[in-house]
Amino acid sequence: MRLPSPSGIAVTGTKAVGRTGKVVADKSPHWLRATGILALLTLAGLGVLLVLDAALKSGLWGEWAFALVVCWLGIWLIGRGLHRWLRFRPPQIWQALILAGLPLVGAPFAALTWWPGVVLFVGALIMLLLVLLWWVPWNAPEILQPIHWLPVLAAIVAIWAYVAVGNGPTTPAMAGATQPVPDALELAYAYRPLLFFDSRENYFPMNIARAMQDGLVEQCTYGITGPNCDEVDAPQDVDLNDDYLAVDSGALGARSATGGKFSALYVHASRKDRAVYLDYWVYYAENPNPLGNHFLCAPGLQWSELTCFDHAGDWEGLVVVLEPCSRSAGIQSTCRSTDEGRLRIVAVEYAAHRGLTRFSWNTLIAGWRKAKLGNGASERPLAFVALDSHASYPHPCGAPGSFNAIFEGLGCGPDVADGKLAWGENSAAECGKSCLHELPITSDGAPTGWDAFAGHWG
Repeated sequence: MRLPSPSGIAVTGTKAVGRTGKVVADKSPHWLRATGILALLTLAGLGVLLVLDAALKSGLWGEWAFALVVCWLGIWLIGRGLHRWLRFRPPQIWQALILAGLPLVGAPFAALTWWPGVVLFVGALIMLLLVLLWWVPWNAPEILQPIHWLPVLAAIVAIWAYVAVGNGPTTPAMAGATQPVPDALELAYAYRPLLFFDSRENYFPMNIARAMQDGLVEQCTYGITGPNCDEVDAPQDVDLNDDYLAVDSGALGARSATGGKFSALYVHASRKDRAVYLDYWVYYAENPNPLGNHFLCAPGLQWSELTCFDHAGDWEGLVVVLEPCSRSAGIQSTCRSTDEGRLRIVAVEYAAHRGLTRFSWNTLIAGWRKAKLGNGASERPLAFVALDSHASYPHPCGAPGSFNAIFEGLGCGPDVADGKLAWGENSAAECGKSCLHELPITSDGAPTGWDAFAGHWG
């Protein structure tokens, strides 16, 4: 006779009658087929979510709730519709809710942690499935059938446990006060980086004050029916208690002008142990998502700044390190007399997404010469800005030649930056001192004004 097995497949086998008189089926190897069907069913539920996301474009109430409900109901309804045709036991409605967590929790987690996450997530699924198939009797209670939802639940619990013990994403802390540096702007102007963009770049360094004067910045708070926004006319008008600043990219000017005449970058100078750090900040109004990652920007799958990089508002930059000439012998740079003593450039720290990679000035000079990327007699660092992500590198990305072998320690990953489009404000004649501004600080060196805004930009 034909009996349903806990794996979800109706199998034909010999029958046996236990002491209770209950008929049970022989073990069957078809659990693998059932596992594959349920995996495809989960992907089908996710597909329903992606289709709705593309159709609706906006208004996805509470994105996570929307994603979970749509994926959940999609799995359950599709399973109910196809189970007779495919001859498998469909998940119950509460089991479908757990299966919906497979892509909505597992995929972003794996993308965030990469190999540790992939091994934890996939390993937990496979190991627990095999253990359960061996341990659960074929006449298991109805609540356990099909048993494939149990490994999914265990894998999701393992993910949250992994995050709970401190291995998940961290929340950055606000910058504290630093000792002001005399003549910081003059130093910053002398060592300001030379920016080179990819030839396809459409977004360039933005002047915040100018954007506010042009009515392109709004300060917003979240409301029950949507955001409540008011226009910001000047930097001093920013309400530091609001949730986010919405910045229109229209102030960028013509693309051929590489940002227009009001394009600018910012600097925060600090000192520690007689060294001076020139922290250059650049604001881009848009950070389009790199090609191929659109899947991770769908509702429920996007963990901002972790799996999905498609966002409005993007602060990037690099740090120039100056040290006393007396303790930096052998560095191929010129000593400069300053109020802090005689200093020279000794290193540059490039911001590539989540961290800084430090290169000594000697390494950079040797690499640029070898790669024929010379910056003449200038001691201004070269910065190649990646397309869309705006991460900074000391060399082009994706261009012919093995730059990674020359500049050891910093690969480009998926980033592309051919460096063929120079920033319009690179030269002293074009820039003057209008393209460089200090971040506002108090007399004690604490952030003030818009740079003390704790909410999101964009």
